[in-house]
Amino acid sequence: MTLNHLVLVGGGHTNVLLMQKWLMHPKLMPDIPITIISRDNYLVYSSMYPSVVAKSIPLKKSIIDISSLANNVKISFIKTEVIDIDFYKKKIILKDRPTIQYSKIILNCGASTKVSDEFHDLIRNKIAIPIRPFFKSYEFIKSKDDNNSSKELPFAIVGSGLAAIEIAFSLRKRWCNRKLILVCDQKKIDIVFLKSLKISNIEVKKDLNFLYKNILLCTGNSPQSWIKNNALTLDDEGRIITDTNLQARDFSNIYAVGDCAYVYKNRGKSSGILAVKSTNTLFENLKRDMSGKKLKKV
Repeated sequence: MTLNHLVLVGGGHTNVLLMQKWLMHPKLMPDIPITIISRDNYLVYSSMYPSVVAKSIPLKKSIIDISSLANNVKISFIKTEVIDIDFYKKKIILKDRPTIQYSKIILNCGASTKVSDEFHDLIRNKIAIPIRPFFKSYEFIKSKDDNNSSKELPFAIVGSGLAAIEIAFSLRKRWCNRKLILVCDQKKIDIVFLKSLKISNIEVKKDLNFLYKNILLCTGNSPQSWIKNNALTLDDEGRIITDTNLQARDFSNIYAVGDCAYVYKNRGKSSGILAVKSTNTLFENLKRDMSGKKLKKV
């Protein structure tokens, strides 16, 4: 007996948008059991997170209730973490739950923050925190609101990318008095941003060679550990390489989208940037895949 079970791994943007499409067009849903596995009940829109940090909008306006959406679409929702996936036996190993099997799978499990060895003890001691997951870093930031004083030791943001810069500006809007320091490689930051940081009274340093109270790590993305140690074809950064139809190489029953993957023709571009655009392609390809038709390209 053939098992038919579509599993969405991760509550990322594409999986959420895919469920929203099914909600609007229920007749176009695959006529097989569907399950979504997510660590969290809610999705925080990453593009809105800096506005939440800045107190420009409340957190509730930046989230989607994944569990409620799944229930409305009549999809099974499992709140847990994926420990590993056996892509040959088509089995998903879950934390504190029985293993489940699938026939087709969509990987939209995002990424975690890259954390170098020097920060591990600081994280364990709750002095530093990675920006992802957003819920945890938001609670960490909120807990420091009482320290909005020039007399407090500095709050440091570590990172040289746009995310670190944007969060630094958001924290300045949140804390007008707190000393903020962006620890980064200044050569990677545009002179316009450096001038704006100075105007906003955000100091820039290249090393953590000063006294500080807390650290927020905005140090780039790293794929989930179980992806790194698996059978999928990965790029140098550990992302899943997909063809232009969003299927993983060597596994036609696996689709991968979001920060955990990238489309090969867009080499060098994170699929996180293309996640929303990928939804229409994924939506169409699932229909074609189920009926044995040629798949659409991104």
